[in-house]
Amino acid sequence: MRSISYVALALAMALPCAAAYADNGTILFTRAVNGSYNGVSTQVGAGLFLIHDNGTSFRQLTPLIANSYYLPSGVAYYQEGPAIGTGTWLTKNFSPDGQYIQYFAGHSSNPAPGGPYPGKYYVADLLTGATHPLFTGTNDNDPPGYGYLAWGPAGSNDIAYTNSTSEIPTSPPCVKLMHPDGSDQHTLWCAPATITIVQGSVPTLAVSQIRWAGNGKSLLAYVSYQPVPLAVPKKPATTPAVGGTGFVALYAVNVQTGAATLVAPDVPDPAFGDISYDGNVVLYQQQDLFHCGDDDLESTGQSLCVKNLTTGKVTSVFPQEQWYIQGDGVWWGQHWYPQALLSPDGSKVAVTMEAQDSPVAQGDLYIVNTDGSGVSRQLTTRPASAPASEGLAWIPVAWSPDGHQLLVNNVSLTGSGQKPSKSSEVHIIALSNGKDWDVTHGYAVDWLKEPCL
Repeated sequence: MRSISYVALALAMALPCAAAYADNGTILFTRAVNGSYNGVSTQVGAGLFLIHDNGTSFRQLTPLIANSYYLPSGVAYYQEGPAIGTGTWLTKNFSPDGQYIQYFAGHSSNPAPGGPYPGKYYVADLLTGATHPLFTGTNDNDPPGYGYLAWGPAGSNDIAYTNSTSEIPTSPPCVKLMHPDGSDQHTLWCAPATITIVQGSVPTLAVSQIRWAGNGKSLLAYVSYQPVPLAVPKKPATTPAVGGTGFVALYAVNVQTGAATLVAPDVPDPAFGDISYDGNVVLYQQQDLFHCGDDDLESTGQSLCVKNLTTGKVTSVFPQEQWYIQGDGVWWGQHWYPQALLSPDGSKVAVTMEAQDSPVAQGDLYIVNTDGSGVSRQLTTRPASAPASEGLAWIPVAWSPDGHQLLVNNVSLTGSGQKPSKSSEVHIIALSNGKDWDVTHGYAVDWLKEPCL
């Protein structure tokens, strides 16, 4: 892994915030190398870049060449190939002070190798250009591997990770912590060997995804389990080494004590959800057609739920009558995209919902109250200039700390509405008036809004 020069970036970021750029924010984003595999057009490489959120100080951080994938850590495993798109559930890659990023570097001539492709996790110093690996060995995805690295918020000085990649079963399935230099690797919490659902006791397999609360005092852990009624394999049958059962149990883990609270036992997999800054409010998707709070694993639909961990109250974000207003009878899980985000105070959700009356795939961004009163407002619409045959979607990436702005990706979709067909665009939208800033092209994966170096 070669070191990359960041001298110009260091000079810009070392200036006082007001002198460097007015908006005091830096965006980490990817750009794709497009090509073909087995005659099918697809992404055959990816690189990482930085840009200030006012569109200045563009910097390339990694090579952008075929068969090399420099990716945010949340997608460093097989997921319909290494392409980053509408199915991506993002994690934190910036250190709290903005001086470092952690990322995955993988190399493969096959964009869909049928399992975790080889590579390493690194930390890069944005001021000096120095890089170092976080784990020993030659391949961090060597089963069971390491998964879903997420840098902790200010005050934590830790990176959290799982002891499995792609939900490959491991015993016990755990969440671990380490310092950014790779030292002090230790277990924070391990899932119980079994979990009780309405059908009885079933074994747990792996911690599939994690997400920090903004105050660094807790994090979410998604634990896959089996057997599951109505389960549909998440990965193709030709990839037996890769896990995925279709269901997970969701836990909130106290980082200080290592104790965990079960949020819900019947959460669809892959992961979907978020946690408020103070760790008291959790957004998740539950396997239940009409309302949240029970354990209906036999349901053929999903509900969007919010749970207050202090009071235990569970609220259906979309009340039943709202579902019927919105379209074809009910909101199925496919009607909202997985990258839904809670506002810092937990009072609202930014979620992309699929249009029911559009002749092409169209996903628009909505701001929804978490008190169950229904949709608050539609934030985006289909541009009049968009080609009639082109599907589009607006995907939230991050809220600003004050809750006044959203970092958003605008992606072009194929007819299925699931994978980008060309380069996406990075936007910032103001909630007060809907003003939209087109920052650059690419796919944003993280936003360091505060502090400034």
